[in-house]
Amino acid sequence: MYFVIAPTTGGHSWWLIDDQGAIAGEAGVSFPREADALIAARFFQRRTPSMDLVVHATADGRFRWEATRGNHVLAISHSSYDTREAAVLVALIVKNAVPSALGL
Repeated sequence: MYFVIAPTTGGHSWWLIDDQGAIAGEAGVSFPREADALIAARFFQRRTPSMDLVVHATADGRFRWEATRGNHVLAISHSSYDTREAAVLVALIVKNAVPSALGL
């Protein structure tokens, strides 16, 4: 996996790309400066071992994951999943891969 930091309509953000080139996770917010997005991505990467994973159902009955620490959402799933188990699996893959992800 690797991180990408790029401009958005509201500033800059970061995305986590898996080995197949798909977006596995993202910040879910825009930061005013590229440097702020980089700081947030590095914070997420350093805090990954101690983050909590939360899976919730969406209004259409699909499932998304969030990586949280305390009351702060550090990352969200880019996609929604058909089952809770699928969302948990992807969240665990992300949690295990992020500490060694490239691009920062």
